[in-house]
Parts: sequence; structure tokens; C-alpha cells
Amino acid sequence: MISLEDKKVEIKYPCLWRYKVIIPKEKNIKDIINRYIQKKYNLKSSKQSKTGTYRSFNLEFMVQNEEERTYFYEKLNKDKEVKMVL
Repeated sequence: MISLEDKKVEIKYPCLWRYKVIIPKEKNIKDIINRYIQKKYNLKSSKQSKTGTYRSFNLEFMVQNEEERTYFYEKLNKDKEVKMVL
């Protein structure tokens, strides 16, 4: 068996990065995204929860480095209208 515990994934920047953003169905995803991201992005609806309570979206845009990638993840994840960011 090969162990990958001590391995770190190498990401070449700049690169397109995709976040999965999950929000309550009544919230507006574009309003949430535009609070933090002032660059061109692609947004596609992904799935809806079985009960219809939540919707998920694939959000993709160019990040310049790891700090920027982490910054946007943290901003979206801490937003009170966002259930989860993956």
C-alpha cells in the first residue's frame, strides 16, 4: 500500500479554482458572490437538497496564488447566508 500522508499536492498558479457553494434556497447566490469577488467568474447551478431547503452551485474563477484561494474560501465560508463551501 502506498501512503500519501507526507505528500502535499502541488498546485501551479495562477489556475482556475472551483468552489462548491451551498446556500439556503431563498438566498441569492450572485449577491453573496459579488460581496467578495470582483473578477470574472463562472457560476453553474449544481444540485438541490432532497427537501429543497438548500441549493448548491459550482463557482469557478482564476486565483493567482494559495493566499488568494484561501482568502476567498474563508470569506465565502464565513458569510452568514452560506451554509457550506467545499
